[in-house]
Amino acid sequence: EDVGLAGTAAIESGASVEDVLAISSTMTTVGRRAEKPEMAVPFLTAAVKASEGATDEGILRSRKMILIDHAMIVDKDPAKALQFKRDSMPEGWQTSPPQLNDFAWWCFENRLSLDEALEMARQGAELAEPGPDRAMILDTAAEICLARGGCEDAVELARQAAKEDPNRQYFKDQLARFEKELAAKAGK
Repeated sequence: EDVGLAGTAAIESGASVEDVLAISSTMTTVGRRAEKPEMAVPFLTAAVKASEGATDEGILRSRKMILIDHAMIVDKDPAKALQFKRDSMPEGWQTSPPQLNDFAWWCFENRLSLDEALEMARQGAELAEPGPDRAMILDTAAEICLARGGCEDAVELARQAAKEDPNRQYFKDQLARFEKELAAKAGK
Protein backbone atom coordinates (compact mmCIF):
# COMPACT_ATOMS: atom_id res chain seq x y z
CA GLU A 1 0.00 0.00 0.00
CA ASP A 2 2.83 2.39 0.88
CA VAL A 3 4.52 1.64 -2.45
CA GLY A 4 1.31 2.54 -4.27
CA LEU A 5 0.98 5.80 -2.36
CA ALA A 6 4.60 6.69 -3.10
CA GLY A 7 4.09 5.91 -6.79
CA THR A 8 0.91 7.98 -6.92
CA ALA A 9 2.61 10.89 -5.17
CA ALA A 10 5.54 10.78 -7.62
CA ILE A 11 3.24 10.77 -10.65
CA GLU A 12 1.06 13.54 -9.24
CA SER A 13 4.12 15.70 -8.47
CA GLY A 14 4.99 15.94 -12.15
CA ALA A 15 7.36 13.00 -12.61
CA SER A 16 9.14 12.69 -15.95
CA VAL A 17 7.74 10.34 -18.60
CA GLU A 18 10.62 7.95 -17.87
CA ASP A 19 9.74 7.95 -14.17
CA VAL A 20 6.04 7.41 -14.84
CA LEU A 21 6.92 4.42 -17.04
CA ALA A 22 9.30 3.03 -14.40
CA ILE A 23 6.74 3.48 -11.62
CA SER A 24 4.09 1.79 -13.75
CA SER A 25 6.39 -1.15 -14.43
CA THR A 26 7.25 -1.48 -10.75
CA MET A 27 3.61 -1.28 -9.65
CA THR A 28 2.64 -3.89 -12.23
CA THR A 29 5.27 -6.25 -10.79
CA VAL A 30 4.16 -5.49 -7.23
CA GLY A 31 0.52 -6.06 -8.15
CA ARG A 32 1.23 -9.39 -9.80
CA ARG A 33 3.33 -10.62 -6.90
CA ALA A 34 0.57 -9.62 -4.49
CA GLU A 35 -1.93 -11.37 -6.78
CA LYS A 36 -3.69 -8.02 -7.15
CA PRO A 37 -2.80 -6.94 -10.68
CA GLU A 38 -5.67 -4.43 -10.62
CA MET A 39 -3.61 -2.22 -8.30
CA ALA A 40 -1.49 -1.34 -11.37
CA VAL A 41 -4.46 0.07 -13.33
CA PRO A 42 -3.99 3.77 -12.44
CA PHE A 43 -0.24 3.52 -13.05
CA LEU A 44 -0.59 1.77 -16.40
CA THR A 45 -3.21 4.31 -17.45
CA ALA A 46 -0.93 7.19 -16.43
CA ALA A 47 2.04 5.64 -18.26
CA VAL A 48 0.13 5.14 -21.50
CA LYS A 49 -1.12 8.72 -21.35
CA ALA A 50 2.29 10.18 -20.41
CA SER A 51 4.10 8.35 -23.21
CA GLU A 52 1.55 9.14 -25.92
CA GLY A 53 3.23 10.78 -28.90
CA ALA A 54 6.75 10.13 -27.57
CA THR A 55 9.60 9.99 -30.06
CA ASP A 56 12.49 9.06 -27.74
CA GLU A 57 13.66 5.49 -28.49
CA GLY A 58 14.00 4.54 -24.81
CA ILE A 59 10.52 5.79 -23.99
CA LEU A 60 9.10 3.99 -27.02
CA ARG A 61 10.72 0.70 -25.91
CA SER A 62 9.28 1.09 -22.41
CA ARG A 63 5.90 2.05 -23.84
CA LYS A 64 5.79 -1.19 -25.84
CA MET A 65 6.13 -3.16 -22.61
CA ILE A 66 3.57 -1.02 -20.82
CA LEU A 67 1.05 -1.51 -23.65
CA ILE A 68 1.27 -5.29 -23.16
CA ASP A 69 0.42 -4.98 -19.47
CA HIS A 70 -2.22 -2.34 -20.17
CA ALA A 71 -3.96 -4.69 -22.62
CA MET A 72 -3.90 -7.55 -20.09
CA ILE A 73 -4.77 -5.70 -16.90
CA VAL A 74 -6.71 -2.58 -17.89
CA ASP A 75 -8.37 -3.66 -21.14
CA LYS A 76 -8.63 -7.32 -20.11
CA ASP A 77 -7.91 -8.20 -23.74
CA PRO A 78 -5.49 -11.16 -23.90
CA ALA A 79 -5.51 -11.29 -27.71
CA LYS A 80 -4.47 -7.65 -27.87
CA ALA A 81 -1.76 -8.26 -25.26
CA LEU A 82 -0.45 -11.22 -27.26
CA GLN A 83 -0.24 -9.07 -30.38
CA PHE A 84 1.55 -6.31 -28.46
CA LYS A 85 3.97 -8.96 -27.13
CA ARG A 86 4.70 -10.19 -30.65
CA ASP A 87 5.16 -6.59 -31.83
CA SER A 88 7.58 -5.89 -28.96
CA MET A 89 9.92 -8.72 -29.89
CA PRO A 90 13.17 -7.69 -31.58
CA GLU A 91 13.83 -8.31 -35.24
CA GLY A 92 14.89 -11.90 -35.88
CA TRP A 93 13.45 -13.18 -32.61
CA GLN A 94 12.02 -16.29 -34.27
CA THR A 95 15.55 -17.64 -34.77
CA SER A 96 17.03 -16.55 -31.42
CA PRO A 97 16.86 -19.21 -28.69
CA PRO A 98 16.73 -16.69 -25.80
CA GLN A 99 14.04 -14.62 -27.53
CA LEU A 100 11.98 -17.70 -28.39
CA ASN A 101 12.23 -18.71 -24.74
CA ASP A 102 11.23 -15.20 -23.62
CA PHE A 103 8.12 -15.30 -25.78
CA ALA A 104 7.23 -18.86 -24.73
CA TRP A 105 7.69 -18.06 -21.03
CA TRP A 106 5.56 -14.93 -21.30
CA CYS A 107 2.79 -17.00 -22.91
CA PHE A 108 3.13 -19.60 -20.14
CA GLU A 109 2.96 -17.00 -17.38
CA ASN A 110 -0.13 -15.46 -18.92
CA ARG A 111 -1.69 -18.78 -20.01
CA LEU A 112 -2.01 -17.53 -23.59
CA SER A 113 -1.42 -19.33 -26.87
CA LEU A 114 0.18 -22.34 -25.16
CA ASP A 115 0.32 -24.41 -28.35
CA GLU A 116 2.31 -21.69 -30.09
CA ALA A 117 4.42 -21.18 -26.96
CA LEU A 118 5.33 -24.87 -26.86
CA GLU A 119 6.28 -24.78 -30.53
CA MET A 120 8.48 -21.72 -29.91
CA ALA A 121 10.15 -23.31 -26.87
CA ARG A 122 10.86 -26.52 -28.78
CA GLN A 123 12.29 -24.51 -31.66
CA GLY A 124 14.44 -22.52 -29.22
CA ALA A 125 15.74 -25.73 -27.63
CA GLU A 126 16.67 -27.10 -31.06
CA LEU A 127 18.55 -23.91 -31.94
CA ALA A 128 20.25 -23.44 -28.55
CA GLU A 129 23.79 -24.54 -27.85
CA PRO A 130 23.97 -27.63 -25.63
CA GLY A 131 24.25 -26.93 -21.93
CA PRO A 132 22.58 -24.51 -19.49
CA ASP A 133 20.88 -22.35 -22.14
CA ARG A 134 19.22 -25.35 -23.76
CA ALA A 135 18.30 -26.70 -20.31
CA MET A 136 16.46 -23.47 -19.45
CA ILE A 137 14.47 -23.57 -22.69
CA LEU A 138 13.63 -27.25 -22.22
CA ASP A 139 12.40 -26.36 -18.73
CA THR A 140 10.12 -23.74 -20.25
CA ALA A 141 8.76 -26.34 -22.68
CA ALA A 142 8.19 -28.75 -19.78
CA GLU A 143 6.24 -26.13 -17.83
CA ILE A 144 4.09 -25.41 -20.88
CA CYS A 145 3.42 -29.13 -21.41
CA LEU A 146 2.35 -29.47 -17.80
CA ALA A 147 0.07 -26.44 -18.11
CA ARG A 148 -1.51 -28.02 -21.20
CA GLY A 149 -2.02 -31.33 -19.37
CA GLY A 150 0.76 -33.19 -21.22
CA CYS A 151 2.58 -34.51 -18.18
CA GLU A 152 4.38 -37.33 -20.01
CA ASP A 153 5.99 -34.84 -22.38
CA ALA A 154 6.77 -32.61 -19.41
CA VAL A 155 8.71 -35.40 -17.71
CA GLU A 156 10.69 -36.17 -20.84
CA LEU A 157 11.52 -32.50 -21.40
CA ALA A 158 12.53 -32.11 -17.74
CA ARG A 159 14.72 -35.21 -18.05
CA GLN A 160 16.42 -33.66 -21.09
CA ALA A 161 16.91 -30.37 -19.20
CA ALA A 162 18.55 -32.20 -16.28
CA LYS A 163 20.90 -33.95 -18.73
CA GLU A 164 21.83 -30.64 -20.37
CA ASP A 165 22.82 -29.05 -17.05
CA PRO A 166 23.50 -31.99 -14.69
CA ASN A 167 25.17 -29.89 -11.98
CA ARG A 168 22.20 -27.61 -11.38
CA GLN A 169 19.90 -28.84 -8.62
CA TYR A 170 16.97 -26.81 -9.96
CA PHE A 171 16.58 -29.11 -12.97
CA LYS A 172 16.76 -32.23 -10.79
CA ASP A 173 14.05 -30.75 -8.58
CA GLN A 174 11.94 -29.92 -11.62
CA LEU A 175 12.25 -33.49 -12.91
CA ALA A 176 11.12 -34.83 -9.53
CA ARG A 177 8.18 -32.40 -9.53
CA PHE A 178 7.08 -33.42 -13.01
CA GLU A 179 7.42 -37.13 -12.19
CA LYS A 180 5.24 -36.57 -9.11
CA GLU A 181 2.64 -34.77 -11.26
CA LEU A 182 2.63 -37.67 -13.75
CA ALA A 183 2.23 -40.21 -10.95
CA ALA A 184 -0.66 -38.21 -9.48
CA LYS A 185 -2.32 -37.98 -12.87
CA ALA A 186 -1.91 -41.74 -13.44
CA GLY A 187 -3.45 -42.41 -10.02
CA LYS A 188 -6.68 -40.58 -10.86
